[in-house]
Amino acid sequence: MPSFISKKIQLRKSATHGMGAFAIKKIKKDEKIFDFTDGGGKTVSIKEAKRIYQKGKIFWMQAGDDAIFIGKKDEEPYAYYMNHSCDPNCGFFEELGIVAMRDIEPYEELAIDYAMCNSSDLHLQCSCGSDLCRKVITHSDWKMLELQNRYKNYFSSYLQKNIDAKKYE
Repeated sequence: MPSFISKKIQLRKSATHGMGAFAIKKIKKDEKIFDFTDGGGKTVSIKEAKRIYQKGKIFWMQAGDDAIFIGKKDEEPYAYYMNHSCDPNCGFFEELGIVAMRDIEPYEELAIDYAMCNSSDLHLQCSCGSDLCRKVITHSDWKMLELQNRYKNYFSSYLQKNIDAKKYE
C-alpha cells in the first residue's frame, strides 16, 4: 500500500530552501498531509541510516531513539522537500504522520521544526527567517520547555514519550 500524500500540495521553488512543499488548496488545522505508516519504507538503526544516506538521495524521519525510517526520494518526493522552520505550520501525529498545526493557506510553504522529530546527531545553521528563529538547530532542541509547550501534541510519538517520561532532565 502506498504512503498517503495529500492532493492539496505540490513542489515549488522555496525562497529559503531551494525546493519545498506548498499548499495549493487550503489545509485545515489537524488535517493529515502525509502518512508513511503503510508506505514502502523501512526502519533501520541510526548507524545503518547514515550508511544508506551516503549512497543516495533518500528522505528519512527519526522514529525512535535509535530508529530511522528510510524512504526513497523518488517514492516520497514531497517528504524529501519538507523544510524546517522555527515557526512551523506542520507537526507530527504518531511516528510517521504529518498534519497541519493551524490552517494553511494556498501558496504557503509547509514546514516542520526538526526539533519535533530529531534527537540524534543534528547541528545546522538555520535560515528560516522567522521571528522565532533559533539560528542553530540541534539534536537536543526538543528538550527546550518553550518548544515542548509550543508544540504540545505535535511531536513525533517517540519524542513525546521521552518528554512525558522526562528523559531530558
